[in-house]
Amino acid sequence: FCMISFDTLAFMRNILLSIGMLAPIQGAASTPGAVMAETQLQELLDQQRELGCQDIQSTLQSVLCSKELRIGVLTDYKGFADKIDKMHVGFEIDFANYISTQLGVKPVLIPTTVSRRIQKLVDKEIDLLLAALSHTSAREQAVHFVRPHYFSSATAVIGLKETLITDLTDLNDVTLCVPLGSYDNIRFDKAHARLLTFDTAQKMVDALKFGACDLLAHDRSLTLLEVTGPMAPQFLRGRYEEKFSIDETPWGTAVRNEDSATLGRAISLITAKAHSRGVIERLALINGTWVPMLAVERKRFESTNCFFDNGLISPDCLIQARDIGDTPSAISPTVTRFQSWTKETLGLKISLPMLSGQQGLKLFLKAIGTSLLLALGVIIATIIIGLGFYFLSKSNWALVRVPSQTLRVIILNTPDMLLLVLAYLVMSSLWLYTTPITIITGILAVGSTNGAAAGDSLVHASKTLPDKAPLSAVARICAIQFRACIINATKASPLAAFIGAPDLLSVLTDITSHSGERTVTFIVLALFYVVMVQTVILLSAYLVKRMHVPTPGTERA
Repeated sequence: FCMISFDTLAFMRNILLSIGMLAPIQGAASTPGAVMAETQLQELLDQQRELGCQDIQSTLQSVLCSKELRIGVLTDYKGFADKIDKMHVGFEIDFANYISTQLGVKPVLIPTTVSRRIQKLVDKEIDLLLAALSHTSAREQAVHFVRPHYFSSATAVIGLKETLITDLTDLNDVTLCVPLGSYDNIRFDKAHARLLTFDTAQKMVDALKFGACDLLAHDRSLTLLEVTGPMAPQFLRGRYEEKFSIDETPWGTAVRNEDSATLGRAISLITAKAHSRGVIERLALINGTWVPMLAVERKRFESTNCFFDNGLISPDCLIQARDIGDTPSAISPTVTRFQSWTKETLGLKISLPMLSGQQGLKLFLKAIGTSLLLALGVIIATIIIGLGFYFLSKSNWALVRVPSQTLRVIILNTPDMLLLVLAYLVMSSLWLYTTPITIITGILAVGSTNGAAAGDSLVHASKTLPDKAPLSAVARICAIQFRACIINATKASPLAAFIGAPDLLSVLTDITSHSGERTVTFIVLALFYVVMVQTVILLSAYLVKRMHVPTPGTERA
């Protein structure tokens, strides 16, 4: 059959929407279940409108008064929520528009990310979250999930067709590209896979294409569109296949906990009505994201069996949250007591998932070790590379001296992030991009930038002394500048997270992306790096003092 690219499909869909050929979705045939859901929805909306707009008591009341619903959506999830030619497109975007139409308000689509989506809702930057959010029991503590769910997907593990991988037990010491904030990352870590974490799906697919990882794990709905399905590029679907899948998990829209009885109930009735009329199923078909669960939900809500007279939906008709969280750690009771004490004594509600979960604690401690290793590595690299540039500049051979000077100038004028990307491309093309290679790549990239600056300071300092001046004399002249390069290298070490290094920055972001609390996380992160950098500052100041560095203006005395 004829293959159609996703961009072409999106374009055709927009044309159909513009000429009204998809308009029947809004007015699909009524079913007994849909009629009951519509009746209960209108009763709820009428009650909220009767409250007026002077004294706002709920988010739903505010939405009805402002005529706007702020919806948090992703912008890089092909088929679900993408941005093409500055237009939001995809299954979740169409459903967001449908929800807004049912409420009689204008949708205001606010871009969010996987790591920030829950926090944006908790911080009241949005009213409704519709962003590929898996419904887990741990996430229920932060936000209220609206049920019935609008989608469901398993996590698929993708690899080359010739790769012999069949289940989790085969992942030992295998490099696996995973999305930031996925609960399944905990299971993959338990299987001793080497995880490379990425904040966008496109970066993951690129890493797979470049050979940076052996396998890729993501929602099956995305892997079908990007890698293995009929709309994926021929180059990818011809080489890769799904090896196995885990954890079929429902996706839900989410509201703040205090909005569960108002906006949450309204969205619940709209979703039930949309299932009953087959609206959600047709939106999924249009966007190429259909799954069997949608047909099951349509059948379930066609009748009135799932609706109580009081406007609530029978629990028997609702899918339960997945309990795929982390196992409590040995210090979990102590952490819980501390969290309770801070809430009761200081009035602060904090969450410490990096300490309360067994795998979270393991990743946290490992990340601290990685961050310290990165810092030590970039310091050593800065010193060695700086000395290397200095000695090369003193060579009697122009073929050695001139290229080294040129390379030093190029590195000095290249942005740090660009050097990281170039280092990643080179290292991943030469070796299997494992975690050790990731750390080495980060060390070399950050060390090169600061090492070039350190070498430059040595070269310029040597020009103020006789030609045969010893290195110790040169070092005393430029010790302050050399020390600054070492301090800057330490501060820049977290940049390695950009190319997949599992340092404290990336791991904490991953662990806490499931939680609605961020303040404590980033305080811990800031304190760690402040202490680490301050330690380097104090130790380097002590060493400079021991070198008897002359004060400015006395070098020639």
